[in-house]
Amino acid sequence: MAKKSSKKAPLFPSSITAGTLAVVLTFFIVTFAVYLAQKASLKSAEEEYDNEVKIMENQVADIKGKVVKNEVKKPTNVEIEVSTGPDVEFAFEKCGFLSNFIYEDWYPKLKTNLDKLNIQPKSISSSCHSTKGNMIVFITQTGKDCEGPKVYKFKTDTSTFGLAKVISKGAACLSPLDVFGTRDKHIIDVTGQRSVKGCIYKDYFEYNYGKNTVELTQIRYRCEGSTEWKSTVY
Repeated sequence: MAKKSSKKAPLFPSSITAGTLAVVLTFFIVTFAVYLAQKASLKSAEEEYDNEVKIMENQVADIKGKVVKNEVKKPTNVEIEVSTGPDVEFAFEKCGFLSNFIYEDWYPKLKTNLDKLNIQPKSISSSCHSTKGNMIVFITQTGKDCEGPKVYKFKTDTSTFGLAKVISKGAACLSPLDVFGTRDKHIIDVTGQRSVKGCIYKDYFEYNYGKNTVELTQIRYRCEGSTEWKSTVY
């Protein structure tokens, strides 16, 4: 019976030399080193990105702070002149609804002031613009019978408002105005109508657009059961 050999098998096949093993180990070491380097580089890039974001956020906050600090506070109320200007005469080349003027360069400032005064464009029943006079005049009404005439003058060159002074001649109840009528020199005829306690009233005014005054000139009225118009001239 043959005696078994006590010689152990080699750990690596004889075909793998020490040099080959060194190359394989070196490859794994280099690959792992590259992986660690890439991971470290990615972490560094993320930290750099986070730092840049924080810097940008701080810059934006700083800019916002400066804007708020330097912001000019806008007035909440609009100063309204009551009666200004002499007797002047010039033509109003265009009249109608306020929407006819939305493309004029002065309209945004007018709209801003209307908003501050809480005047809705739909409450403006008539408006007229004069290029020569640098103004637009308009009538507002809310539908109340004794509201009285409300005429505003807006200077398109200075963006100032003027609320017309009402010369009522002692009348306690006056009609809201409808539309601008015909112009004679510096005077525009305007009328209004109201219904009170079964009677119809028609009020006649003269609007002086230079002095910005609305003056009552006549009241005509007729009550139920009568076909006759009566009038009071002022």
